[in-house]
Amino acid sequence: MLFLALILLSLQQNTAAAQSSATVSEGSETPVASESAAITITVQPKNGLASVRQQSGGKFEILYKGNAVNGSGTDTLSYTVTGSTTPKVVNITIEDAPPNLDAADFGATFKALLLLFTLAVVLESALAVIFNWRPFVETLNARAVRPLIAVAVAYIVVSSFGLDLVASIITAMREGQGSVVSGPVTQIITALIIAGGSAGVNSILVALGYREIKTPETAPKPPPEKAWLAVKAKRRKAVGPIEVLVGTPPAPVGGMDLPVAELVKTLPIMGTIQGGVARVRALSYFFADKGRLPTYGGHEVTPGTIYTVLLVGRDEHQKVVTSDPWGPRSFAKGAIVDLELEI
Repeated sequence: MLFLALILLSLQQNTAAAQSSATVSEGSETPVASESAAITITVQPKNGLASVRQQSGGKFEILYKGNAVNGSGTDTLSYTVTGSTTPKVVNITIEDAPPNLDAADFGATFKALLLLFTLAVVLESALAVIFNWRPFVETLNARAVRPLIAVAVAYIVVSSFGLDLVASIITAMREGQGSVVSGPVTQIITALIIAGGSAGVNSILVALGYREIKTPETAPKPPPEKAWLAVKAKRRKAVGPIEVLVGTPPAPVGGMDLPVAELVKTLPIMGTIQGGVARVRALSYFFADKGRLPTYGGHEVTPGTIYTVLLVGRDEHQKVVTSDPWGPRSFAKGAIVDLELEI
């Protein structure tokens, strides 16, 4: 019985030793087995092609080239070695071929991205003249109008000079599968990227590993140790200019808050509001709000300092009218506060 058990164990070990596995990529010829004696393939694979090659050192190896698969596939081949009748089996896993991007592909992609970055910088500089023009700043809502103008100008540049860089990048990444025809879709995407500015293109370069340093954010925000205050007037009785008073109120006398008349005399003026007439809501996104001070961004205030805000104007009979005082309150660091006071 012991002798029989040893024989069975030996057969199991030989069977295990006769099994091997390999992983290959579709379409590429890959060595899957190597022997010191001549190899004869006894069972050809079904999902690929196997061949035997003799190496310079006298060894033999089996080369396997797998067919195209969707995701992954498997295959099996059997062979024997000269001097032995025991078959050997190779279990093969076929995987999708990785992208084959050579230096030329990366070079073309980098050139296209560099051109995008250059165009974005040039467009930013060119449009800065318009975007910083005083009538533009005081009349239009820059945050709503600037993107539309930038996209329109970028699209004109892309279509006029045939600079469809998105189509060029896709063509370079398609590994010789043919050029992508430029069209409205790729042109619009190119225009959107250019209109996004140098920071947007820089983010693409960083994401693809071409750059490691990010440019600072351009979104408006108060300094770290300051806060922003904006005041909007909702007209009820007031006509004409409205004075915006902002400052630290005097200490209350006898525990009572100062009357509005005293606040009018003591609070410094921050500015005046000329408008505030209601307009069509859809158009309000594209025009500067003349009923807000400032019309864009905020007035810088110091966190931790007590402030009171008061609006002062005149009605149609030239009688002084005021809003209810806001405050006394203080602001947190980095705060952006928009107040709406009725007058």
